[in-house]
Amino acid sequence: MDCRAWLGGTAEAVESTYVTRNIAAILARNVRAERGRQGWSQSELASHIGHGWKQGTVSALETRRRAPLVADLPLLCEALGVDLLQLLHGADPADLRSMGLG
Repeated sequence: MDCRAWLGGTAEAVESTYVTRNIAAILARNVRAERGRQGWSQSELASHIGHGWKQGTVSALETRRRAPLVADLPLLCEALGVDLLQLLHGADPADLRSMGLG
């Protein structure tokens, strides 16, 4: 599923909404894994994301010291070249349904 299509016209409304703790853990694992598949350092991923992301931002996301925002999802999808369901692969179906994805 395309991240921007999932957000639709609600990007402003979810800009400061955090994903659930369970989704954050899955997201951290999958971002780290996909970054590895790309052969990128954390700095390189931050550069691909743009929007003020730095190596420390990626590190904090991957180690769960930074809670991801719903608005981060399209940025991560686009930078990594994956769709939303790939980015959230392994998430509990109930968590995905709560996000309107199941």
